[in-house]
Amino acid sequence: MVFAMMNVSQLQDLARNPTAENWGTLAQHIGDFLNMQLGNHEREIALGILREMVGKAELEIRQELARRLSRDKNVPHDILLMLAQDQIVVAEPVLAFSELLTDEDLVALVIAHEEGHWQAIAGRRHVSEVVSMELAQTHDGKTLLTLAQNMGAKIPAPAMEIMVDVSIGFPSLRPALVQRKEMESDLGLRIYWWVSMELRTHLREKFDYSPERLDQAFMEVLGQQIGRIDGSEDNPESNEEFACNLLQEGVADYSLMIQALRRARYGLFKVLMQRALRVNRSCINAMMTERGGESLAIACRSLGFNKAEFVSIYIFGRVIWSGGQKVSADGLSKLLDIFERIAPDFATLMVEGWRKDPSSVMRSLSGTKQ
Repeated sequence: MVFAMMNVSQLQDLARNPTAENWGTLAQHIGDFLNMQLGNHEREIALGILREMVGKAELEIRQELARRLSRDKNVPHDILLMLAQDQIVVAEPVLAFSELLTDEDLVALVIAHEEGHWQAIAGRRHVSEVVSMELAQTHDGKTLLTLAQNMGAKIPAPAMEIMVDVSIGFPSLRPALVQRKEMESDLGLRIYWWVSMELRTHLREKFDYSPERLDQAFMEVLGQQIGRIDGSEDNPESNEEFACNLLQEGVADYSLMIQALRRARYGLFKVLMQRALRVNRSCINAMMTERGGESLAIACRSLGFNKAEFVSIYIFGRVIWSGGQKVSADGLSKLLDIFERIAPDFATLMVEGWRKDPSSVMRSLSGTKQ
């Protein structure tokens, strides 16, 4: 049926018989319908029919209307809002594409609705700072990931701060945040120890952080994490979660381990060492309780730590796991001699053996040659 050839009476007759077929026909041609040259009286009747369809039609009809009206610039504002306030399967194209929705509309929609609406709004071609701020205050990881990946979004500093905080518990958000032009030096430090080695390199190159600032940032992050886990030293789940965020699988980071020991976070240190070596927990426990420290020397050698780094780990660690017992000069000298004689390839082979048989950690190293 061609709308240009219909009179108002015929249009009303079609609407008075609201079958799926009749309303489907109206929905399919709604763009032409809105752009017809109608008199004021005829237009009011036509828009009344459209409002009735938006409010009463079945789901599939409302979806079709929303799809067709989402990019139309002649749609009355109230009709667009009715569609935008519908369930997300109807509202999504309007939320994502309609240029007639104002910032005030979008903020109200964020406040009134949930994740589906938030994510559709976050993906709009242009998102203002006002709307970005409202979206940030949802603290929803998926919404903020969509917003961070949207190069058409303007994100104010307070919103970036919220997003960085949310990213601590939502790892996939971090890379997108690091790449944002709004990422500033102080925020980069807050997120630095939570991102991959590649992203850390990007942040160092962008902001030229000094080693002192990075150490300070780590201490702050570690202190915050300690607060999050209520000071419980032997909370394996919390330690594991923190270690997963700080240490990539198979990548040893000496600074993480030594800072954990300096803060007396023995449980955290063990998890970091476990993940770096890729061995089970019983293997780490056996290594830490060995009096001579030979197994720890092998572990550090396999991870590429130098003598000074090994000494720091051994001395700080020994004080903790021996109940305050001091390290003797003679014992340390002998252990350093062993450390220097351990070939890196041999250490790697030994650790591979630990992965297969944790009890091999306790085997004697007598006769070992460089």
